[in-house]
Amino acid sequence: MNTWAAPGVQCVCINDDFGCAQVGSCSIPTRVPMINEILTVKTVEARDEMICLTFEEIDEYQMDIQPDGFLGGWVLFDSVCFRPLEKRKTDIEIFRKMLTPAGRIPVDA
Repeated sequence: MNTWAAPGVQCVCINDDFGCAQVGSCSIPTRVPMINEILTVKTVEARDEMICLTFEEIDEYQMDIQPDGFLGGWVLFDSVCFRPLEKRKTDIEIFRKMLTPAGRIPVDA
């Protein structure tokens, strides 16, 4: 069960195999999340046994216009294809180690 998805939460795409709807040469979605892309959740919807997401960075309604036709629709993405973004705390310890020669005692200035 998804407990992290909520509007405003940032997440990372971990599976970009979303599939598409196709009619003739037209297909949607025209824009999908890419692996490791960071996105901000806009809406969360329960559909059957899926938790579906929309994102601030991707238009919810997408359309494809070709000479032989038109296809448009509302696009939702399954939450299992994403994980919450884990922001690391700023840690300057690595820089202190780089500035302290081996064998010396670090000094706070």
